[in-house]
Amino acid sequence: MKEIIPGLELIGLDEVGTPAAYLKNLVGGKWVQHHSYEALADPMDFHNYLCRYPVTGVDDLEPFINGLASCPKSGLHNPFKNIGRYLMLGEVSFKAAAMLQNELVADYFTRLIMRVMPKSYIQAMAEVTVVRQFLKNFGGDRVRFLAAGQHTPGDRPGQRPHDYRWPYGPVVIISPFNFPLEIPALQLLGALYMGNRPTMKSATTVSIVIEQFIRLLQACGLPMTDVDLIHAGGKVVHELLKRTVDIVRMVQFTGSSTVAEELAVMLRGKIRVEDAGFDWKILGPDFNPGYLNYVADQCDQDTNAATGQKCSKTSILFVHDNWWNGGLIERIKERAARRNIGDLTNGAILTETNQRILDHIAELLKLRGLSMQKAVPVGEGGMAALLGADIKKASALANASAQGEVCTVANDNDPTQVVISGHIGAIERAIAAAKDHGIKRGILLPVSAPFHCSLMAPAAEAMEEALAEATILPPVVPVFANVSAAPVSDVNEIRDLLVQQVTGTVRWRESVAHMAESGVEQFVEFGGKVLTGMVGRIAPDAETVSLVSPADIEAFLKSL
Repeated sequence: MKEIIPGLELIGLDEVGTPAAYLKNLVGGKWVQHHSYEALADPMDFHNYLCRYPVTGVDDLEPFINGLASCPKSGLHNPFKNIGRYLMLGEVSFKAAAMLQNELVADYFTRLIMRVMPKSYIQAMAEVTVVRQFLKNFGGDRVRFLAAGQHTPGDRPGQRPHDYRWPYGPVVIISPFNFPLEIPALQLLGALYMGNRPTMKSATTVSIVIEQFIRLLQACGLPMTDVDLIHAGGKVVHELLKRTVDIVRMVQFTGSSTVAEELAVMLRGKIRVEDAGFDWKILGPDFNPGYLNYVADQCDQDTNAATGQKCSKTSILFVHDNWWNGGLIERIKERAARRNIGDLTNGAILTETNQRILDHIAELLKLRGLSMQKAVPVGEGGMAALLGADIKKASALANASAQGEVCTVANDNDPTQVVISGHIGAIERAIAAAKDHGIKRGILLPVSAPFHCSLMAPAAEAMEEALAEATILPPVVPVFANVSAAPVSDVNEIRDLLVQQVTGTVRWRESVAHMAESGVEQFVEFGGKVLTGMVGRIAPDAETVSLVSPADIEAFLKSL
């Protein structure tokens, strides 16, 4: 911790990315060092880390549950109780606004935002400015007026009712990654002004920002016990809400609509969801060539900067003919052409670390392998590669060889090679009869189980159960599924197709053909050359690239 200005100690910007940058949970009025930490990758350089954050687990939730339970339904203050807190919070707001007015403090938070959610300096400073103005607006006596009620006169004694704004009491705030300071700060301050006692959870990738802001508020006089801050993953916070569903009065949630729907059911409607629509730009007939570069820059910035901010990037641009004919579109195209993955204003979306993703995939693959092996005892099933066979010949051979057992096409690799799978007896019969069906040769494959056939049904059931609990995000671009040979983007469809793939045919030949028909001109294979050869036989006009070594990958990336 460093003293940025007198009385304000925060993690120094030179400490971010070093072992000194440790975050802490705030619970029960104390900043608590956790027993387990994980390094957060730096979005600007994945070889380094940004900070270390507490890996809060479900076994660590008891103090946070107690914190929520400690706040009565009437809140920390209301028109009849602890009314002095209105002025206290006004004073905190006044002092905090003054701190953010300080150039050193404003620059600190601006640059901190840029480290975790890559934005331009102007964009990041805008968040600081909004928060500062918000604090100014409610400095002094304004918190008290924010809680104004009303009264209705009556025509006889006792008929004059008074209405008061009452807080919810214990609340939970879950904020997103795309506005590390503005969204959580405004939501937190609003909750505190009305007397709520919030438990704050910001996206792990940017939570260092709200931690530092809470420390700023405490330096300005906010009681340490007024808010808890938890650094934790979504599943842990989901468990916290599940255990406190009868305690928590309201949840403020900004994030995935899918998660919001699940929380709405679990919390019995005690949730407020921040949503956003399209960000439109409309350029009317008042064309001015002197503004062309400015407008083109603004359109490019809003569309591409901080990619992932779906609520703030331009969705639709309406252009009058005057701007169109004046060359605006050409200038936007020029700016778009300059952008690439290395552009620092294109922000990475770090919802999970690489290691967590790899560990999760490994667990699913291990389950898939074990369940497949368990489905058919060793020696009872087999697979064979049919060389010089197309799908029609292979299917006819498999049907003729089944004779009451399972024998089916498992992999339609290319126009000259198909793999069959099933009971070992049927596979051996198919190999023996291959030449009679016009197939050059059948080769028994050294595999541990008959994959991609109906014998794998028990494994498919195990995968369906596992995938039901797995988090699957929509792909950035459509993915061609082997089992359907068609592009897919819908998460539920992806989940279903992954289950079907355990027993379904791998339609590789059709997948490649459909990709080529869809306009895919280049196919890149990582780690080998087998698929490159298949693609060449399926789509001979396509460009194929095989990357085997790290040097191959580096050279390919430089060529993009």
